[in-house]
Amino acid sequence: MKLVLFAAAVVLYSPTVRGGVVAYVESSAGNFGANFGWGANVTGSGPQQAYAVSRAFNNQTTYTESGGTNPNLVVPCSLPCASEGLVFGDGVTGAVRVYGGSGLYPNLGGQTTSTVEITDSITFNSPAPLLTVDFFYDQLYTTYPAGQAPVWQSKAFHQVDILLATNAGDLVYVASIAVDDTYTSGTGSRSYSICDGVTFPCVDGANPPVSNGHLGFAVPLDLSAYVGTPLTLTYRVTDETLCNYSVNFGDCASIVDSLHTSYLGIQGQFTSQNGYQYLGAPAGSAVPEPGTYALIGVALTLGSLVRRRSRRGVNLRSSQQHRTR
Repeated sequence: MKLVLFAAAVVLYSPTVRGGVVAYVESSAGNFGANFGWGANVTGSGPQQAYAVSRAFNNQTTYTESGGTNPNLVVPCSLPCASEGLVFGDGVTGAVRVYGGSGLYPNLGGQTTSTVEITDSITFNSPAPLLTVDFFYDQLYTTYPAGQAPVWQSKAFHQVDILLATNAGDLVYVASIAVDDTYTSGTGSRSYSICDGVTFPCVDGANPPVSNGHLGFAVPLDLSAYVGTPLTLTYRVTDETLCNYSVNFGDCASIVDSLHTSYLGIQGQFTSQNGYQYLGAPAGSAVPEPGTYALIGVALTLGSLVRRRSRRGVNLRSSQQHRTR
């Protein structure tokens, strides 16, 4: 998973500073995975908040909505739907809520992609700000039918990317968190990955919890070479769900429920071009319960791809509960 993570993070980079929040959802649904009904695509944007909602049922769009303020995101959908995506991002607090579901109706396949991207220009006035990232999810799983079929796929995937870069094109910092539960014709795995820095090998693990999961890390950044220099921040949260099979042999359901929530926090003196605060997870919510989370201490190599490399420390925290299939 590590190569996918860093490739995705680098693609996010653009030397042109963009500001604001963009929310995007794409959903489709079809009978037994054949000819999914694409078209339920919607984008919302705003300077501080953005949301998008998309639902599909049997090769048609049933509902779309988008805007720049937070709606009452309701799950599951009250309308007949086989796939559903909901996403909301708040740039001021650094909180992102996402939900994706496929195979929500008997014998119908579906696919969703839900994404929020927050971009900002930040000038750090202190050389060692603390960056915190916390991803909480209520449910993240995929189930596959007990029968047999020539080809079927089921997927539940969530990824958080954080990237800092100079306007001149130097990559200063990149990190990713991902949880993946993907199967193709009976072969697959459930895993997580936490990647920090440009050259640091990812911390990978198996069997993250199906429900009430928490992945996150806190890292003091060495930005002494960039004090007073505007940096471009990109913070992106994406989830994908998929239920696709070639013949009718049973139901499949894939869920990513992170309505409570992904958080980006920055502690230290900084100025945000957009006026964002990046408050991070609410007090108390990021503290692991005894026996639930394991703290892993590692030394990471962080730095610019072009100009410099420096040694830092990081604490990674992840849920270590196991799932029995």
